Formats: sequence, structure tokens, C-alpha cells
Amino acid sequence: MGVLRDATQAMSITTLSLGRETPFQLQNLPGKRGLVVTFRDALCRFHQTSDGTFETAAQHLAPLTASCLLLDSDDIAIVAAGPENLQLLDHNLNLITSTPLSGDEVISTVPVSSHHFLTVTDTFAVTCWEFNQTLQTAGQWTVECLPLCAVKNGKVVLASERGRVQERDVKTGMVLKTWPKTPPISWAGVAQSSEQAVLVTEDGEASCWDLSAAEQLFTFALDFQVIRAVFHQTGLKGALVGADGEVALFRVTDGGETTAVETPPTPIVSVCFVGDEMTGLDENGTLWKLDSQEPVALGGEWAGWVTTCLASAQDTHIVGTADGRLEFFDLQGKRLGNGLQVHFDAVLGVLNFQDTVLSVGADASVYRISGWEQNAPSAKELVGFPGHSVVGYCLDESENGHLWLALDEGLLQKISLADPEQTESIRLEGYRTEELKSATGGGIYAITDKGSVKYLK
Repeated sequence: MGVLRDATQAMSITTLSLGRETPFQLQNLPGKRGLVVTFRDALCRFHQTSDGTFETAAQHLAPLTASCLLLDSDDIAIVAAGPENLQLLDHNLNLITSTPLSGDEVISTVPVSSHHFLTVTDTFAVTCWEFNQTLQTAGQWTVECLPLCAVKNGKVVLASERGRVQERDVKTGMVLKTWPKTPPISWAGVAQSSEQAVLVTEDGEASCWDLSAAEQLFTFALDFQVIRAVFHQTGLKGALVGADGEVALFRVTDGGETTAVETPPTPIVSVCFVGDEMTGLDENGTLWKLDSQEPVALGGEWAGWVTTCLASAQDTHIVGTADGRLEFFDLQGKRLGNGLQVHFDAVLGVLNFQDTVLSVGADASVYRISGWEQNAPSAKELVGFPGHSVVGYCLDESENGHLWLALDEGLLQKISLADPEQTESIRLEGYRTEELKSATGGGIYAITDKGSVKYLK
């Protein structure tokens, strides 16, 4: 009987990151600049197209643990905290400035003004940062507590300490006011007007508070545990996100009455409002339109999921994605260049024949790939069959080499790699090919939808 071992102990593992792992935060960029999704290894900005869907506009690859937006009347800065660096980016995800971090990991960032924010580590050490072309420390707290959100023009922050909500000075952490006793608070969402906030306890209960009076207005009667809360920009309504992906709308003027929102099968992890519409981010990175009707997919980084990969003869990992791109990595997992858009549809396979690398797309196109060793990858089309889609492919083992494609409607294409113009078309009348397999010594097997096998050479 085999012995089950932890994979990290049994072998060497190298991660080839496309910047799309574990999305956990969705934020709306004011001024119709789009949406920003924070992944564990990237920030992605999406812009909305004329049909209402979202497309990738920019991407910043870096390990991340937290992010937030710094807003002023003219521009936006994005705080990106990682294990080793604290970075500030513009709304196009270009780097503005950076400073190294050492010690404990940053678990959250709290914006307090257009030029100040807090970082909180996993040991609850709090640092106030000031941004004035460079990042500088403006204060540090010695008390262990959890800053929640900024109030009173960014000079005060709500913080949770041992079951107490306190108003503290953002730079020194000095207690300015203590609220009535509450259960331990783990999250707060504040309206832009700074008049109300939703506080979420560690047990998943949520309540709405008047910030100026430090009084609880109402609690939300829900059948799920709340983990996040966000207000609409008017401050009159908002949304609550549950631990299992549930979403509910609330209106401040209705005394905490909530309306359940239909959600997709994949759990929602974060939401934001774009105008009057609510957009959700699921744990796969897909963006959804959420309202009282059935959720509608709006795009997102799911289109960039890996579909195939190949270790080339030039000590390079080549990765194909569902949106038709090829990405290149060295043997240590370092990304090489910016990748290459090859197909209009998903990359089905990347093949190596006698040191020639071929990319096969679902759009029935085949390209020869070269130049990535010099960080200048290029693609040259060998063949294309417009109007068709590929259901299977394989290389035969003949000396000259042929690439076989199984297209829809039972059509097979035998492509000579020595001379792609010498392509033969074969139609299996009455059959549809389900899979192609290479045969030893040359030729291929076509497995059909009738349960039969055809040998072709």
C-alpha cells in the first residue's frame, strides 16, 4: 500500500502564476474608471464595454495580502500591500512609489484620507502612512486592536479592542471616545457621508450605527452569517455578504429590512455598486450583475484560466489560457515578458515536434510559436479553418510529422508539418469524432460518437 505524503515534502513544486489566484476584494473606481479586483497574486482593473460586460484593462502582478483606494477630487491612488513591499499605484495600475516591509504580514489596509492610510499586521501592529510623492511613516500604535474604518474627516478611526468600539486618533492610536459595549467587531462598512456604519461581529451578526451619536439604529435579521458590508454611494442603501456567498440588500430608511439577492452557484466573496447596479465577484474571479432577478455573468478573469501547458526544449514553461493567450515562464516560475495573444478562442494544446512549438486553438487555427527565448515571442499561422471548431487533436509518430485536427461535423484535417499546404480533408460520414489518439508507428485512432474506432494513416 502506498504512503500518502504532503506534496510539499514529496517533491519540488513551482507555481506558474498568471495573477488570477484567489480573488478576495472588489472595488469600484469613481469617475467611470472601472473596477479593481484584488487577487492573492495580482491587481486587475476592468473597464465596462458598451454591452455592459467587463474586460481586462490593466494588470499588476505581485503577491498581495490587502489593498484599498485613496480618493481625492482629482485622482485615485491604490494601496497594494504584500509580504515584502508596500506599493502605491495609479488607477491604471502603474507604480507610483514603493517601500519595503519587514516583520509581520499586513492583513488589512484602512484608508483614512486622500493621503493617509493605516496598515494592520497579523499581530495587530498598526502603522499610519502618509503619501506625499513618497511613502512615509506618520505614526505607529503600541496597543493591539483592529482599526475598522475612518470617520470625522480622516482624523479619527473606529477600532475594535476586547469587545469595545473606540474612536482613536489615526496617528497615535490614542482613545478619544469609547462606544457602548458590543460583541467583538471584525468588520465595518461606512457610508461616504460618514453618518452611518454597519458593524459586523465575529459571530456574523450585523447592525447599523449612527456615527455621530454612537448609537445603534437597528440590527439585521438574517439567516446567514455576515462577513462584509458595503454602502451605496448615496448612503441610503447597501449590501451584506455572507460567509457562504449569500447577498442581501438593505435600506437605511426601512429600519434594517433586507431583501435576498439571487446569487450564482459559485460563492460571492465581495460586492460593490456601479451606479445603481450591484456587481458581485465570485471566488473564481467572475464578475456578476446582481439584482432581484437571476444573476448575469459580466466577464472577469475566469477567461484567463489555464487550459494547457508544455515544457519546451529551451527550458521554458509555456502556458495556454482560455482567452487564447500564451504565457512564458522560466524553470523557477518567473514570468518572461508580457505573453502573446494568439487565438480568438481558448488554447487547446501546445505541442513540441522536433523543436518546433505549435499552438492549437479552439477556433480551428494552428500557429508556429518562436522568439520567446529573446523575450520577443511571435506567432505565425500555419493553417486555419474559419467557421469550424476543434473537438480533438494529436500528433502522429511518423517521421515527417502530421498534426491531426478533429473538427465539428465529423471532419478531420491531416496537416503536414513539413509543408502545411499539403493538408488532407477526411469526412467520416455519419460519425462525429469524440477523441483522437496517436498510434504507434504512425497514424491515429479516431474514437467516434457511435462507440467505434477508426484507424487512419
